[in-house]
Amino acid sequence: PNVVGYVRLLVLGWSVWEAERSRWGLSGSLYSVCLCLDGLDGWLARRLESESHFGAWLDVVVDVAGRGWLWNNVWPKGGYWIGCLEWLTALSTLQAGPTWKADSGRDVLLWPRLVAKLSYRGYSSLSGRWVLFSVHGLPLLLFALKHRLLQTTPWFLAFSNSPTAAFSLLCIMIPG
Repeated sequence: PNVVGYVRLLVLGWSVWEAERSRWGLSGSLYSVCLCLDGLDGWLARRLESESHFGAWLDVVVDVAGRGWLWNNVWPKGGYWIGCLEWLTALSTLQAGPTWKADSGRDVLLWPRLVAKLSYRGYSSLSGRWVLFSVHGLPLLLFALKHRLLQTTPWFLAFSNSPTAAFSLLCIMIPG
């Protein structure tokens, strides 16, 4: 599955390159392929029982690098800070190794329990799927809207972005 991670990195680079050439539709499509490969990567790792610390690290690095680039594109004056927050979260949790989701026994720490609940069984619960949609989907949706890749109505925006944006603020603290 690490090969899929390397392919994701190449597709992400291609997506950025196409955006630099103002080919927004192709760039967004390639980024979407990168997201689909992310799901395939995790599924293959679990299915083949080949999960590794390096594979988890590579997955998070590609995810955070991609979203950081997307946020910078969507919001040039503030997207950088979202990326910084995601990098800090990823680094602080992944340095703990594979037990980063474990409860340390201190009641003060809510995050490990919340993260474990949301990421239960590879994010297969309803709340876990909402995490993935919020974290990955919101910046992609905003990218598509900014570059006029979607035809939509204000009602769609109000109902899709409000809860997703609110949940994204919580989920940005969860690596992956």
